[in-house]
Amino acid sequence: MKLITKLKGLWFFSLVVFGIGVLLELSSGQLNLSTLIIFFIYCVLYFIASRQSDQKSNRSL
Repeated sequence: MKLITKLKGLWFFSLVVFGIGVLLELSSGQLNLSTLIIFFIYCVLYFIASRQSDQKSNRSL
């Protein structure tokens, strides 16, 4: 379970860094639609994975 928590933390950190990159591109006016779509998919996958891991941890309790 500790490994899942570490991986979830690492994934969240990379999501934050990617989000900062998207905001910087947006502020400079160089944001591509493909970058925005990839970021959106990345966010959706993160939230799906975090919900599934939360449900698994609730079952083990």
